Formats: sequence, C-alpha cells, structure tokens
Amino acid sequence: PPAVLAGLVAYVGALTPEACPATSRTAITLAGLIDDARRAAAAAGAALATGDRPSAVLMIAAARARLGLIDERYAGFTRDQARLRAADADLADLQKAVREGRAEAALRLAAWPARAAALEAALRPRAARSLFNPARLAEAANRRLPANPS
Repeated sequence: PPAVLAGLVAYVGALTPEACPATSRTAITLAGLIDDARRAAAAAGAALATGDRPSAVLMIAAARARLGLIDERYAGFTRDQARLRAADADLADLQKAVREGRAEAALRLAAWPARAAALEAALRPRAARSLFNPARLAEAANRRLPANPS
C-alpha cells in the first residue's frame, strides 16, 4: 500500500551507519516477538481508523509472521503450537474481516493485545525449554548440520 511504501522510504532515508553498529546483537525472545506482533496489530488498528484497509491487512500479516517465528521455536510442544496456530487463525479471520470492511474488525483489533498477553503468559513457562533457549537452539542446529560442511 502507498502509506507503507512511503513509511519504508522514510525509514531507509533516515538510516545512518551509527544506527546499525556492526557488533550489535539482540537476543530473539518470546517477549520481543510477541511485542512485535502487538505493535503490528496496533499499527493495523491505526491504519484501519484512517480507512486504510490495505495497510491494516499488511500489518496483520506482519503480526502473523511474528507468531510463525514463535511457532517454529516451540517445535515439539504441540499444545503451545496449537495455541499459536489458533491465534494465527484468529488473525487470518481478522484480516478477512478488514478486507471485507466488516464493522467488528476495529473492535477485534483493539482486543487483540489482551489476547496476545494471554498467549504470552501461556507460552512463557516453556520458553526456557524451547528453541528460545540459545543452548537448545545451538544443540538443535548442530544435530542438523553435517560434521564437515563443504
């Protein structure tokens, strides 16, 4: 959508080398990804409030993508993955409601942060045993890599 493209152009134009230090590292965490999804849903709500349905649909897709990143780190935790997939299905239905211009879409978007908080609370107890744990992630990656990659 034009509004999103304009935002990306402004963002790229504002980047400076100091904003992206070569040695900077940020851990990927459950809380960070859920927070990203909340921000995307909030941006979708703001876009919808101005009548910009294409941007709202795109931002909901961004929230869904974050849930997908969480889902892959909970491999083997079927109940948690079922929760994540139910939240994704809810967002997919919400995208459809936005596309169709249904009145309840704005209310559902406004309620999504509370659902995200409940999802995070349900997932948090197993985060240390999931692939959010750097040691478990490294172990899983090492099992899948050949001993002598060429």
